Amino acid sequence: MPYRNSKLTYLLQDSLSGDSKALMFVNVSTDCDDVPETLCSLRFAARAHDVALGQAKKNVAPARAASPVGRPPRTPERR
Repeated sequence: MPYRNSKLTYLLQDSLSGDSKALMFVNVSTDCDDVPETLCSLRFAARAHDVALGQAKKNVAPARAASPVGRPPRTPERR
């Protein structure tokens, strides 16, 4: 399920990618007035269950030279 197909998965895309693990709880109700919402929740859970994210891999950011944030690198002073 692409992230763009659901507001929830779009908001959680950072938590659902990389070497993250996710657990989903679905609340259901036996009340007749809540049947449409319960069915919607169960359908979403079924779609989420079918997602195949593939092999987990560690995301490592490349090392950068340390410099103060917002300042250009220092240059030697001319005298």
